[in-house]
Amino acid sequence: MNDSPGASRSADPVRRHPHHTFKPGTVSTGTFQRYVFDVCDSAADWGIEHVLLVNGRYLVQDPELEVVVRRLRTESDLEAFHVPLVEPFADVAEEIRTGEVSFHASEFETSIMLELFPELVDMDAATAVDPSAGSLPLTNDDALGENRVGWAFTADEMASITPAGNVGDPTVATAETGAALVDAAVSDVVTLIEELERRRREE
Repeated sequence: MNDSPGASRSADPVRRHPHHTFKPGTVSTGTFQRYVFDVCDSAADWGIEHVLLVNGRYLVQDPELEVVVRRLRTESDLEAFHVPLVEPFADVAEEIRTGEVSFHASEFETSIMLELFPELVDMDAATAVDPSAGSLPLTNDDALGENRVGWAFTADEMASITPAGNVGDPTVATAETGAALVDAAVSDVVTLIEELERRRREE
């Protein structure tokens, strides 16, 4: 945030989920990290000083993006942040959710898509998929559950659980829910951006 124009980047056009390698279009973790790092590192050359990596996925890309943030801070002199979207809207989601489990491409994510990109959502194809039979200690199949250790499904595990690719119930998703989640997330992120701008003006 300096006198140069700010820049925003839409959702990346690649899929980087090792548990989805059974579906075409998935790239490796290394490729994904290099791609995100290079885009942000290039932005530093344009005069951009702050980068927020907004991650709409749950658990999946958290560690990968934390590594990218650390590299951007140490190698590119960027003040970078990772924003896992489920965290800013967690309180609102807990209040308005209707499904018991929202893990992957289910109530929360589908609702957000219905709010932002309804033309890309085919609700007639939505199918509820139950999570795995039982979570291990310190893990949980729900986006708002108590996950105290990092973990991930393998591609074989994901394929056996959900040929459709989702876990949870996207059939209960609504644009109204999506709007509430988006508003909550944007409000929190704006708070951070405004504070960064305030500090910049004081320098």
